[in-house]
Amino acid sequence: MRLEKENPQNPVEQKIEDLLIATGHKQDEIQFRGGEWSEYAQRFETRYLRYSYWQNIKVADDSEIWNYVSLDTDWDDDCGELYMFPFKKEYQPTKNSK
Repeated sequence: MRLEKENPQNPVEQKIEDLLIATGHKQDEIQFRGGEWSEYAQRFETRYLRYSYWQNIKVADDSEIWNYVSLDTDWDDDCGELYMFPFKKEYQPTKNSK
C-alpha cells in the first residue's frame, strides 16, 4: 500500500499511472518518490517511479512511459536486482517548482 505522498503529484505522473494501470499494473504498487529539496545539497533529490518492491514494470519498448522515465538498476545482495525509473531531466523538480 502506498503512502499519500507517493501518489501522482502532477499531470505527467498521473498519465504514467494511468498507462501502467491500463497495462495491468496495480495502482497501490505504483509509487512516485523523491523530488524533495535538499538543503545540504542545495538541489532537489531525483524524482523517480518505483513499482512494488523495486520490481521491473512490464511495458512495451515503445510505450509512451519511456518518454518520461528511464530505467536504472542496482544490485542488493539480499534482494537481487532493484529497478527504479528516474524521471528524465525535463520532468525533474526545479527551483521554480519549489
